[in-house]
Amino acid sequence: MAAVNATGVLKAVVDNPATGHVSVFATNPVHHKAWIASRPDAESNPYYLTIVLKSISIKGR
Repeated sequence: MAAVNATGVLKAVVDNPATGHVSVFATNPVHHKAWIASRPDAESNPYYLTIVLKSISIKGR
């Protein structure tokens, strides 16, 4: 969570303490909507927030 929040463009929050589930969203609501809309093309043309998140994720390294 600290790495996500340190990006300045993404925010991570625990939304279910019982399970430890964390939600990640863009700090800018306009970018968040664009990020959601980019999902169908995420593999071939990832939105910059996808690239940011993958760059700090263990699986994305």
